[in-house]
Amino acid sequence: MVDSRTKRIYPHVIHIPPPSHSPAQRSHPHHPRRNLHTSYTFSQHRNTIAPGDLYNPHTTLLDILNWIITQYEKYCVPTRFSDAAVKRVWQLICAEDDNTDFLCVGPVNNAVHLLAVYYHEGRDSYRYKRHVDRLADFMWLGKEGMMMNGTNGVQLWDTAFTVSAVFEADLAGDKEFIPVLTKALEFLEDMQVSIPSLLVFQRTLPPPPGCQY
Repeated sequence: MVDSRTKRIYPHVIHIPPPSHSPAQRSHPHHPRRNLHTSYTFSQHRNTIAPGDLYNPHTTLLDILNWIITQYEKYCVPTRFSDAAVKRVWQLICAEDDNTDFLCVGPVNNAVHLLAVYYHEGRDSYRYKRHVDRLADFMWLGKEGMMMNGTNGVQLWDTAFTVSAVFEADLAGDKEFIPVLTKALEFLEDMQVSIPSLLVFQRTLPPPPGCQY
C-alpha cells in the first residue's frame, strides 16, 4: 500500500520548472532536470519498476492515457488545460505552506515546494526565504552526511492514539484523567484546519474544523 500522502507530493513536480520557464534557463548547467540524465528518456521507463515494488501493474488503458497526455503536452495549442492545472497546483502549494508555516506535510514535498517557489517567485521572495528558514527543522549534517527526518514530529498522531486508547480502556470518565484529556482535546483542536479559506483545499470536506489529511 502506498502512503496516501505521496499524492500531495507528485503534482508539485510540474513547477520544476513551470511550463512558462524559458529555454535558456532550462539549458542552464545546474538546472535540476538537466542534471538528472541528459540522455535518459523518462517516457520509455514508465513501466520500469522493481518486481518487489510492483503492487499494481500498469493496465493497457493507463498506458494509452499516458500516451495521449504526452502528445497533448507536446503538440496541443492552446494550453488552457495545462495552464489551469499549473495555476491550481500553485494554489495548493501556497495553501499548504501557509497552513503549516512552510513545514509542509513532510520533508520530501517541502524540498519540492522550495524549488517551485524558487522558480515561481525567486530567491528574494518571502516564501523562498521562509522555506530556507524551516529546513533546519528536519535536516542536519551528521557524520554520514546530510540527514533528514521523515517528519518534524508525530505529536498529533501520538496524542490521537493515546486518547483513543484511553476511551477503549473505559478510563475517559475517570476524574483522574479528565484534566489530561481536556488538554489533549485542546491540542487536537489547535491542530485542525479551521481557516475557511483553506478548507477548500482538503481532500474531503467534513464539518469544519477538519483535519489536514
